[in-house]
This record gives sequence, C-alpha cells and structure tokens, in this order.
Amino acid sequence: MAGVRFVGLLVVAALFGPSAVAAPAAPAPAPADPPARWLVTGVMHEPRVDHGAALLSDGRVLVCGGRASNLGGTLKPLSSCEIWSPADETWSPAGALPAPRTQVAAVPLDDDRIAFIGGWQAAAAPTEAESAVDVWDPRSNDVVKAGRLPFPAEHPHAVRLPDGRVFVIDDGPEQKAPRAALWNPATGRSTVDEVPGDDGQTAALLVDREGTLTLVRQRPACHEVAIWRRNIGRAWALAHVEAVQGCAVGAVALGGGRIAFWFHHATPAAFEWDPASGASRLLKVPTPESHERLVLLDGNRWLAVGWASSSLYQPGRGWRSTGHIGGGDEASFTPLSDGRVLMVASSQSSVWTPAVYSPARPCAYLTARLRGEMRDPHAPSARPTRDTVDPGCLRAIAADPGMEASRALRELAERPPADGGREGVAVLCEFRFPWAVDLMLRGLDPKIAYDQGASCLAALSESDAPAARQAVDAAIQDFIRGDRWAYVLAQAAGSSERLRARAADVLVVYWTDKRSGFDQLKEIVCRAPVPRNAAEICGRAIAHQESEWTAQPRRRHAWKVTAAVTAIGAGLAVGGYFARNGDVGRVIAVAAGGLGAGALVFPSLAGRHQGPLGGLEEEAEGCLSVTLGVLGAVGAGLATGSPGASRAAVSIAGGVLFTGLSLAAVWTF
Repeated sequence: MAGVRFVGLLVVAALFGPSAVAAPAAPAPAPADPPARWLVTGVMHEPRVDHGAALLSDGRVLVCGGRASNLGGTLKPLSSCEIWSPADETWSPAGALPAPRTQVAAVPLDDDRIAFIGGWQAAAAPTEAESAVDVWDPRSNDVVKAGRLPFPAEHPHAVRLPDGRVFVIDDGPEQKAPRAALWNPATGRSTVDEVPGDDGQTAALLVDREGTLTLVRQRPACHEVAIWRRNIGRAWALAHVEAVQGCAVGAVALGGGRIAFWFHHATPAAFEWDPASGASRLLKVPTPESHERLVLLDGNRWLAVGWASSSLYQPGRGWRSTGHIGGGDEASFTPLSDGRVLMVASSQSSVWTPAVYSPARPCAYLTARLRGEMRDPHAPSARPTRDTVDPGCLRAIAADPGMEASRALRELAERPPADGGREGVAVLCEFRFPWAVDLMLRGLDPKIAYDQGASCLAALSESDAPAARQAVDAAIQDFIRGDRWAYVLAQAAGSSERLRARAADVLVVYWTDKRSGFDQLKEIVCRAPVPRNAAEICGRAIAHQESEWTAQPRRRHAWKVTAAVTAIGAGLAVGGYFARNGDVGRVIAVAAGGLGAGALVFPSLAGRHQGPLGGLEEEAEGCLSVTLGVLGAVGAGLATGSPGASRAAVSIAGGVLFTGLSLAAVWTF
C-alpha cells in the first residue's frame, strides 16, 4: 500500500541568555566608540596555548612556554619565548626557558624584567622544573634561572607586591593541597607563606596598590565561590561566599576595590562584589554561553571574550558585539597600551582593534607578512581578507600602487606559484585593486588559482580596463566551447553583477541543455535584478520549470512503480486462483480484498492532492485508506469461508482493482 506523505517542519530555536538583575555600575556616561573588530596579526614561529604572557613597558608583548596544538592526542610543552611588536605586528625570538613547561605564571618586575614561575611539564610525577623561577632580561633578550620555589607549582597564580616581592599560590597535587610562597627577586630566595584553610580550586589571585591580596577560589562541586583577603604579615580572612551554579574561572579588579568574578556551567554568568559594603550583585553579560572571561580595559570598559565571539561593555552604553574571534579557546588576552587587545591562540594571533585606533603605518603588518611568511608555503598563515585587514590599509593600497605595501603585494604575486605567487594573486583578486589588472590576469590560469580562476574572473569583470574586458570575453568563449567547467563561471557570476549580466546567456544555455544544477543556477541567474536575457527562463522556472525538468526521472520512477504493482496484482490474482481450494487461497483472497479496497484512495495520495479525494487532509486520506483496507479484508474473509470459486473471484478482483487504481494514480495524476 502506498505510504502517506509526511511534511517535515523545521523548528528554529532562539537561544536566550539568563536574565540579569543588575548591570555594572557606571560612574558617568561615556560616548560610544565606533565599531571594533578582531584583525589577524603576525603568526608565531611556534603557535601555542596555556602560555605565560606579559606586557612590556615599551608596548611589546612577551610570551614564553605553553604547549603546541594538541594534535593526535599528544601534549608538547614548549620552552621558546617570542615577542610581538605593535610597530609591525610581527613576532621575533626572545630566548627560551631552561626547561619546557606549560601554564607558567608571568609576572612583570620593577626593572622591566619578566619572571616566569612554575608550570607543568606533563609528566606523571612532579619535576624539579615545575618549581623553577626564571627571569627574562630585556638587555640580553633571553631567560636565565633566578631561583626556586619550596614546592612544585603545576598551576601557579602569582602577583608582584608593592615592595617588589612576588606572592605565589598553587593548588597542589590534584589541586587538593594548596600552598603558597614569597619569592624575592633581589636575593632569588623564596619562603613558604600562609594559605587559607579552604578546599577548592584557585580561580584568580589579585593585588591592589596597598598590597591587599584577594584570592578567589571555587569550592568543591562548583556550588560556592569563596573570596579571601589579607595583607602580607597578617592572616587570611574569609570575606565573602557566593552561591553559584557553575565553576569559577577568573576574576578582575575593578575601580574602587570592587571585584568581578565569573563562572560557567549550565548558565554562565558574572558577579560583582564590593568589599566596602560586602554586597554582591549579578552582572548582565551578553550571550554568556559564548563568553568565558572578562578583559578589563581603560575607562571602566570591559571586553567579554569567548571561543568564537566578543562583546564590549561601555559605562552608560551597555553591551554591543565586537566581532568574531575564531579560536579564542585557551588563548591569552593582553590589553595593550594603545587601547587594543592582543589574543594569542593555537591557530592564529589577532588584535582587537577599535575603529578609533589609527596607526601611523596601517599597512606595516601586512607588508611584513607579504615579504615574510606568505612566501613560505609551509608557514601556518591564513590568507588576508577584507575582514582581517585594516580598512585604512586597503584604502591606501587601492589609491597608491607605489606605496611599500603595494610593491610588496606585486612582488609576491609575480613570484612562482609555489613560492607565494599563488597566494599573492589570490589576495589581489580578493581585494580587486584597480591597478592590479595585469596580475589578476594570471589568476585565470587554473594552474595558479585555487578556485579554477573564479575569484579573478569576478574581479576582472568589475574592471573597466580594456585588457580585463578582453580577458573576460575570452573566458566566456572558453565556457561556451566547453574548455572550462560551467560551475566556475556560475561561481564567478555569483560575486560580480557585471559578469552575471554578461554571462546570463551562457548560463541559460547550459541550464536548458544540461537540465542540471537547477538550484544553484537559479540563485545566480534569477537573482533580482534579473538580466533581460534570462527573464524568460526565470519566469518559466518560477512557474513550472522544476516539474518540467524533473519529468524524465519521474517517468523512470513511474515505470518502476508500474512493474511493482503489476507484479503484486498479478501474483494475487494467479495465486488466489490456483490456491482457491486451500487455506492459502483464503489468505491471498483476504490480502487482495484489503489492498483492493485500500487502493480506492491511492489516486489522491499519489497524485499530491489532485485525485478525487484531493480536498481531504493527508492524515484523513491515510486513515481512510487504512480503514477501507481493513473493511475490504474483513469483507473478503467473510465472503471466502468456503473453498472454491469465491476465493478465486475475490483474489482476481482485488488484484485487478489494486493494480488498476495504483497505475491510475501514478500515470494520471
């Protein structure tokens, strides 16, 4: 029996973050910043996560240790150090730790040196290197040993106190036995210090200008966050306990001694705690399921960042989205002195850049990249796009083919394909600079272009240069002769209005002759405004083209159904006749009666509501078919109680009725 068609319903669920009871305090309204976004910056020689990062006094960022990308389930701690320079946004070597380790704590010292404390070597048991204190010195651009902690610190938290000493706390083996120490950079010695009597895991360690330490700890089972405070030389005191529904992951110090800490689990959120009043309140954070930490900027602004997106909070203005990150999980975020934020992740490094930021050399990084890593086919570098390059740089290159970045781009595109030329041509066709027509012509060669020349064909179609028009006309002729694949022309026409109008005839012919690619070509050729040379075919497509072009496969399907139902009907009739005197004959007769009666509704079902009962709902038609089938089977059973001609007659009638009505449904409607 034919089945009932079921219509699938696609349900789109909107995700809402938890409601908040209060927004961050705003001392005074501030003007809204223009939109900001994340721009790709230089690629490290050894990309990493779980590293130590520190801002130097000259605006550069030092990164040491960490671990390489977790490929194949392996964990590779790193020892190398690299420095990111905001002048040209590139990385340079800066020595190495004496021993590789991940999750090191980076602490700036008074004399512009950076201390790297503890860390994990991914060993089965604690190692000597995990208690090390190493110091990077800007004068030598290298790291030297500078002391040792009284204990291995696999997951250390450390801050510099006003007197220059460094306080370190670690949660101990399996994060169940916290211990603390004071390390003196002047002597290189460390001493054991007091820890709060509280189980759990450290989420953050903060210190204010007066030297007051604040320790934010997540208690076991992730149900409470405990905040401890102390001054050096005094005992720890429990200052606040907050009931939460998640695990605390970090905290930042706000103005006026306030603390903001956040957690994530089923419902991620953040709290603000004021030590002066002892009160806390839930903070409103945007789409919390996508944000895992807060970065404190100047002017009491916050940047909420996560593995894929970010949002900026401005006092008096609330939250707004600041763009896609792409790889923010397990990354470090370092606020820069010029108002930007550097993200270092395993796949790439990015800089959160407000639109008000206007560097003196907007193309410095792009120029260095074009003359460096993009010439190496093995370098872990993503191709620049309009979303990842400073708009000011793109405007400058388009207007001045003689500037340094323009020359670097031309030099790259002129190189052999395997030595960066393929990447250079792809970048030019992406940006469509008017002075680069001669180089974009190279991109029409399938041996050079990544996409068989589609992007360069689209770029050349938008140019008024005679050479570009000739090249596009020649390419269209190649498509007409079949020397190029038609899908390449369709792909290029999808991103160029000029080409869509010029190539509509070719696409229409291909569309009509091949009768394939209907959905893809319809979206290109029939997109408003419809080219005049495609108006007729687009009109037919809207009216009935789909059914016309699917007639052949429908006929093949109809013949298959015809063969099947004919075989079933003939089997019922012949089988019922020869088995009319036995019990098998009665079973065949009952089946034939049920199928024959149920087939009365088949024309409507198979004809998509165009049959005699087309006015009924699908569910009603299905129920009616089943009901008639059951009644037909019952009636056949009652009429064939005795062996002989009655069973043969019912079997033949049911088989003929089933076959005839089924074929009528398939071929008529």
